[in-house]
Amino acid sequence: MGREEETRIREICRKLTPDILASSVKHRVSVSGKIAFGVVNDNPCVVQKGDSLLLGLLYEKSDNWDEPRAGSPDGSYAIFRSNGDYCEIVSDPAASRTLWYYLDDEVFIASTSQRAIVNFLGSFSFDERVIPWMLSSGSLGPEYSWDRRLRRLGPDSSLLLDRNSWTISRKQVAIEFAEVKRTAAEHEELLTAAIRATIRSIDTDPLDTWALPLSGGHDSRALLCFIAEREGASEKLQTLTWGLEASIRDENNDASIAQQLAHHFGFVHHYYHTDLSEDAPIEAVIERFIVCGEGRVDNLAGYMDGFELWRKLHESGINGIIRGDQGFGSKEASTQDGVRRSVGC
Repeated sequence: MGREEETRIREICRKLTPDILASSVKHRVSVSGKIAFGVVNDNPCVVQKGDSLLLGLLYEKSDNWDEPRAGSPDGSYAIFRSNGDYCEIVSDPAASRTLWYYLDDEVFIASTSQRAIVNFLGSFSFDERVIPWMLSSGSLGPEYSWDRRLRRLGPDSSLLLDRNSWTISRKQVAIEFAEVKRTAAEHEELLTAAIRATIRSIDTDPLDTWALPLSGGHDSRALLCFIAEREGASEKLQTLTWGLEASIRDENNDASIAQQLAHHFGFVHHYYHTDLSEDAPIEAVIERFIVCGEGRVDNLAGYMDGFELWRKLHESGINGIIRGDQGFGSKEASTQDGVRRSVGC
């Protein structure tokens, strides 16, 4: 690895940056021995320790997160770590940041970006298996990449490369759904305690530069209530909602209700319009959507403003988004057809 690889990585970082942020985004590029990496839109959410990188946030103190074979700390992240003998990539239990990898006889490449790997390889091999997934669900599906040579790391998983034998081994913690006999009140108490513990684990410093999006869902509103329990949180953390400009004037719309909830708890709240951009032609809007999302989903509606919302957040110093989700769906289904309808297929 040398100057040639550094130049290639810098060019890839430039290609991955949408035009709307080209003048304000900083990249981090490092070439050290046989290890090289590039970070697009470098900010404090990317922690570096030697040749190891952590993108995200840990919920527990971990002095050895950067050491291969050190296990998986509790948190929300993607980890890239290496030493003289091994390289390893690690995903969190939700695979909240998708990790892709490629291996041949000469090079091992891992990234949260498919396009980064394809650009480094300098060629593209289309995977036709994504076509039925994209047509039926508007996504690439649970496993596939646009390029058939790339592989996805599953949730709560690690992939270890032995640099001496040039072989890889995978390890994944299986998700077990086992019935436990507890009362509803006991389940609620345990879930509440777990959420409170997670919220308490977040340092106060990140709250200055993180934001909580509020929608009409139970998940985001519950997080607002839990975060509000922390002393001084409302003075640090901002909340935000986005949608059509007219929505904020409808007192029954989620946009208006979110603003009322935030003000009730004393949070500074911002509402961003995502109406069709008047400054950017539709071709530019679609191009930015592809550059930022790599065409993994087809849901363009929330980005019709041409990513103005995300430009404003970036330029205002927001480094991270706090969000919640629930994994069991909101609609009950008892037939295969009902399942398909409940998820929009």
